[in-house]
Amino acid sequence: MSQAIILSAPAVSDDDVDRAVDVLSGIGVHARTPARLTSSPDAVRIDVPEDADGRAIRAALADLGPDVCVQPQRLRRAGAGLIVLDVDSTFIEQEVVELLAESAGTRDLVADITDRAMRGELDFTQSLRERVGTLAGLPATVLTEVAEQVCPTPGAARLVEGVRDAGAEIALVSGGFMEILEPLAAQFDIRLMLANRLEISGGRLTGRVHGDIVDRRAKMTALRGFAFDLDLDLWQTVAVGDGANDLDMMAVAGLSVAFNAKPEVRRRADTALSFRRLDALLPLAGLVER
Repeated sequence: MSQAIILSAPAVSDDDVDRAVDVLSGIGVHARTPARLTSSPDAVRIDVPEDADGRAIRAALADLGPDVCVQPQRLRRAGAGLIVLDVDSTFIEQEVVELLAESAGTRDLVADITDRAMRGELDFTQSLRERVGTLAGLPATVLTEVAEQVCPTPGAARLVEGVRDAGAEIALVSGGFMEILEPLAAQFDIRLMLANRLEISGGRLTGRVHGDIVDRRAKMTALRGFAFDLDLDLWQTVAVGDGANDLDMMAVAGLSVAFNAKPEVRRRADTALSFRRLDALLPLAGLVER
């Protein structure tokens, strides 16, 4: 049984593929005839021997241009049963807390805290409490206004459709807020989700959240729970995120994908996508032609 290398980019040229095959040959890896799996965005599969060193392959192809994924063999054979995605700056284009902070006049402060937390420089739980604290006094109607501003990342609808067509499931886990996530998930008929709930009193945000904050451990626990409920092994899961708060769930998934992510997340993930097309996840997850 061979293992697969997936080249992903908005466009993967024949020259890109030829260079990849030449580089593989240079490190002693025999590549079989490449196969184009998808277009716009492009994905090209190159099968290599089962015993080829995936880490060496990724290192050798690091400067190729297209993103490179060495696909786990079991995903290559069977495809993922569950894809779990972070929400802010992953499934959607924005950071919701920053949209809310715009109304409070604290966006610059909140954006700086968010960036540092996603880089792992700040404790996520404390940083979220600090950011939410700046929202105290905002009318609850701001949640509806912000929900209408949220834009799914390009390829989201195609990703959800492809996952469903393959008989798999998709889940959304967020350090953001259910008040925004629930209507977003409803647009895509996604039923598996986890996020925080904002505390509201007298029609205004109190600057606090209900209960425990959804941190990196909570996201990992959610992924495990979703997989258990679906009767899936963890190797059948794919975790996708961009920040430090996603690292624990990425560590337990069968394949972890850093999506336009912070440097530390890219370093620790199994693979990375550096362009903003969520449907590029389908071939990585083994949910197109195998």
